[in-house]
Amino acid sequence: MKLLIDIGNTRLKVGWLQHDGSNFRREPEPLALPVSQFKQLGQLLAQVPDIPSAVWAVNVNGADIPKRLEAALHTHYKQTVAVHWLHSQTQALDVQNSYQPTQQLGADRWAAMLGLAWRIRQLETPPDSALLASFGTATTLDTLFVDTFPHCRYAGGLILPGAELMRHSLAGGTANLPISKGAAALYPYNTQLAINSGVAAAQSGALIYQALAIKHDTGQLPTLFVSGGAWPQLKPHLLAAVKNYLHSADLENPAKQTQVHWIANPVLDGLAAVAQAHDEHRFSDY
Repeated sequence: MKLLIDIGNTRLKVGWLQHDGSNFRREPEPLALPVSQFKQLGQLLAQVPDIPSAVWAVNVNGADIPKRLEAALHTHYKQTVAVHWLHSQTQALDVQNSYQPTQQLGADRWAAMLGLAWRIRQLETPPDSALLASFGTATTLDTLFVDTFPHCRYAGGLILPGAELMRHSLAGGTANLPISKGAAALYPYNTQLAINSGVAAAQSGALIYQALAIKHDTGQLPTLFVSGGAWPQLKPHLLAAVKNYLHSADLENPAKQTQVHWIANPVLDGLAAVAQAHDEHRFSDY
């Protein structure tokens, strides 16, 4: 059994990959806790069904985290468990990385691209391009091109403040604006609604912008994938934006409906793909 750990800006997620003799199987649902509660990691590990033979992990939360994780694993399992920390590479698992310099790309975004590539290869008709919008502490919008199936190319992406950061920025940087949550409207008629609508418009607008840029370069809209904890609150406004702006922009295929696919844990998907490839001797440079 391989343990998969994603240590993000605010949350730590634990998944696993098991081999039952013929197939690899993932966890039914990842375990999670706030990074601020790191000391409670043992409680999560107690829910993992077996002792891992290895751990595959990504960390974007500080230089002290690797030592803390390795110590926590040793304390819980009473033995040393090999931890492989995934870092960005120029190429892995048939995915080329165009980021410059390569090491500047966050390991979580790289893992998510490997997970996205794995996922689109499972589709009956793989798209020519895919856009992954991750609505977390920060919002990232990353583009993956399928140049020659199954070979993919990560072209790069946008980073902007996440929905909560936007709200807190308004509240902290002004004298009279509150931290606001709730519905959004096309023509907001009070301050709270104006804030909610502005945040939702900024988030969905960035996605529309990037999707149209891809269409301008390739002639086709990308297949859209979304993830992240802020997605549920943004979902109604963003789906309306996709319908109103992307559908109308696809003049060559006016009847085609742009699909939005939810991915719960793209980083863990990428770690699982790497762990499986490593077991099959298709991945060694990490």
